Amino acid sequence: MKKIKAGLLISLFYLLSFVPALAHVKWFVEEEEIEEIPWYSFLDISVIVWTLIVIAVVVLGWYLNGKIKTPNRLIKFNKTYAVQIHRGAQMLLGIFLLVTVDFFWGTIIAPHVAIDSPVRLVIVLFQYILGIMFLFGLSPRIASSILMLLCLMLGYWSGVVVFAENLLLFSLAFYFFVKSFRSGVLPVWLEKHSLDILRIGSGICLIVLAFTEKLLFPEFALAFLANHDWNFMQPIFPSFSDNLFVLSVGMSELIFGLLFTFGYLTRVTTFFLAVFLVSSAVTMYVTVGDWEPGHMVIYAVALLFLFFGSDTKPTKKD
Repeated sequence: MKKIKAGLLISLFYLLSFVPALAHVKWFVEEEEIEEIPWYSFLDISVIVWTLIVIAVVVLGWYLNGKIKTPNRLIKFNKTYAVQIHRGAQMLLGIFLLVTVDFFWGTIIAPHVAIDSPVRLVIVLFQYILGIMFLFGLSPRIASSILMLLCLMLGYWSGVVVFAENLLLFSLAFYFFVKSFRSGVLPVWLEKHSLDILRIGSGICLIVLAFTEKLLFPEFALAFLANHDWNFMQPIFPSFSDNLFVLSVGMSELIFGLLFTFGYLTRVTTFFLAVFLVSSAVTMYVTVGDWEPGHMVIYAVALLFLFFGSDTKPTKKD
C-alpha cells in the first residue's frame, strides 16, 4: 500500500507540474494573436494515451480515497482555528478583488473579460468595495451576496461558458455566504455540504477551463507558447511539441477537476497545486514581467481545502 501511495504522489507531482504553466492564458494573449492551427483528433495516439491516464488516475484516486483518513490532530486543529482559517481565505479573496479591479487590470471580476457598459464604473466601484470588505472582514454576508450577484451579471453579459470558467469564484462567495450564518439558521444539509458545493464548483471550473482554453480551443495556449518559451518538457524530450504540451496541460487540468468534483484525495491534490501555483507565479514574474492575480482566489480555496478537505473521517490512531 505504501508503494502505491508513493507512486500516486509522484504521479500527481508530475501531472500537476503542467497545470500552472498555462493557467488562464487569455490574460496574456490578445485576440489578434490567435490563428487557427491543426489539432489532435479523438483517435490520435496522444489523445488515447492521455485518456487512459485520466481514467487510471481517477480510479486510483477513488481507491486510495477510501484508505486514507484524516488525522485526529488535524480535525481538532480545524475546529479550534476554523474562524482564523476562514478569515485568511476571505482576506485572499479580498486581495483578488482589489488587484483585478478596473484601476489595475481595466476589467471586471475576471481579468480576461472586458465589459463595456454604462454601469461599468458602478460595478468597478462595487468590486473595489467588496475587496475591502472581504479583506477586513466587514459584513461578509452582504459582501458574499453582492459578489454572487456580480458573477451572475458576468454570466448574463458574457455567456454561460464565461460564468462556468469563473464558477470557482461564485462557489467561494456562496460558501462564505452560508458560513456567515450561525449554526441552525440555515437548513442542516446546506451547512453540512457547503464545502462540498465549493469543491464541486471548483472542479467543474477546472474541467471547463481544460476544454475552453486547451483541449477544444488550444489557440490561446499555443499563441502564449509562441511568445513565451514555457514548454519546459522540450529540453528534456526534444520531440515534445507545443501541441503535446498544451494537450498535457489540458488533460492534467481535467484530472484535477475530476478529482475535486468527486472529492478524491482533495488535500493531496490541493497541496501540490498550491505549491506549483506559487512557483508558476514567481517564474512568470521573472520571465514575463507579469503575474497572475487570478491565482489569489485559487489560494483562498486551496487554504480551505488543505485544512478542511473533503474527508473528515478520523484515523483509528492519532
